[in-house]
Amino acid sequence: MTEKRGQSEMSTGFAEPTDKPAWPKSIPDQVAAVRDALGDLGEGTPEQVARSFKRGRAPSVLPLLESMTALGLAARSGDGVYRPTR
Repeated sequence: MTEKRGQSEMSTGFAEPTDKPAWPKSIPDQVAAVRDALGDLGEGTPEQVARSFKRGRAPSVLPLLESMTALGLAARSGDGVYRPTR
């Protein structure tokens, strides 16, 4: 079985990290997780932030980033990249 997995990894060029946290269920936990992920990334698009989580989706991350921007916790550049402000 490991041989088959190795072939799959070779054909895609990279192995998917398995240590990603699951997408939180509650809104407060989602906000905290997006804040932490954005801090770890330094900056990122909703798609990049969503890829920090298992089952993370950009359409779920975007409103959280917009809310964080309204609260002064993040800033958005003209090209849709967000960065933490604190």
